[in-house]
Amino acid sequence: METSDRRAKESLTKTAIMCAALVALIGGGHLLAWLGGVMAHRGFSAITMKTNAALCMLLSGISLLLLISEKSSRVRLWAARVCAATVLLVGTLTLSQHIVGWDLGIDQLLAQEPPGALGVIYPNRMGPPASLIYLFTGLSLLILSHREGRGVKLSQGLALGVFLIAFLSALSHFYGVQKLSALEYLTAIAWPTAAGLLLLGIGLLFARPDRGLMAPVTAADPGGQIIRRLLIPALLIPVGLGWLRLFAETQGLYATAMGTALFALSFIIIFSVLVYNSGRLLSRSARAEREVAETLRASEERLHMALDAARMGVWDLALGDKNATRSLEHDRIFGYEALLPEWTYERFLDHVVPEDRTDVDQRFGAAVAQGRDWHFECRIQRADGEIRWIEARGRNYPGEGRMVGLVADIT
Repeated sequence: METSDRRAKESLTKTAIMCAALVALIGGGHLLAWLGGVMAHRGFSAITMKTNAALCMLLSGISLLLLISEKSSRVRLWAARVCAATVLLVGTLTLSQHIVGWDLGIDQLLAQEPPGALGVIYPNRMGPPASLIYLFTGLSLLILSHREGRGVKLSQGLALGVFLIAFLSALSHFYGVQKLSALEYLTAIAWPTAAGLLLLGIGLLFARPDRGLMAPVTAADPGGQIIRRLLIPALLIPVGLGWLRLFAETQGLYATAMGTALFALSFIIIFSVLVYNSGRLLSRSARAEREVAETLRASEERLHMALDAARMGVWDLALGDKNATRSLEHDRIFGYEALLPEWTYERFLDHVVPEDRTDVDQRFGAAVAQGRDWHFECRIQRADGEIRWIEARGRNYPGEGRMVGLVADIT
């Protein structure tokens, strides 16, 4: 079984590319509108995406597009890092202005916004949530740019933070909430910014779909299937139920207490059905695995019976410590009536007669070094002292560090 589901991996990679492209388009469109003087007067929504926020969104989308392919050229890799470092710098400096209270003069550097606009405390300055998101994004992209793949889990953790903050902002617009917080220094977030940042968080998470936090999602086992089946409903169903509850309450269909009770009951019913169906899927998978295991065990027993009837022994040699597992017929060929507690390559060589020992050992060494199969005929001295001729064949599995084969008495 493969460690990851290829179709799931390809689907998430395509989603990441699409999200990165949309993020770059949203950010680039708003940046052009600012530079053209359109956003300063009316914007695309009641609350506008600020100039530096649009620049960071554009650079984040470009950087992510360049990094999704792990085989990017050195030029593309460094271009992605420059974009990511710029995003990190702008996000960090803007957040420091909110925390410390200073004005570094970076907000109106590219375009001017008149004071007194809706949702604006400091003209053309993105709020703390967006600043923190771009700080996380810059770090996530820089970590993602390392070709060794180290820190993928940390990069995805930062991406998860981006997604959650953006998701909260998107929910505030969906439910008609005007502010994310009662604290005055938290400015409102424009819905295009929230949408773009939500896509950015998804793209960052899906950029490495088979590693880190995403590895269980694309796994080919039943656990991966369950996660893929439940993840989207777990995100969308509570949002839909919350909107229905809020809408019905504003229409006067019930009071707050009854709305809360109905919301909880709906939540319980829907997720109970999802859990029940997931349990059935796991049960079917477990039953199928047991049937496969029983079939393999029966086939193995029939194979051993056939080999015993043909007086052929089976051996499985670990190339690291040279220890081997064997069938009973293997040890009988060497003169033992019962399986020995341990069998090693050195014990086998001790049974080979001295005249044949060097040739057998050289053939084994060449097979291991070159990753080839091992085949030889030689004389052995059994445990009872009798000299016999044997033939052995071994199939080399270099990637697994083992050799599996058969031995027969051909005297």
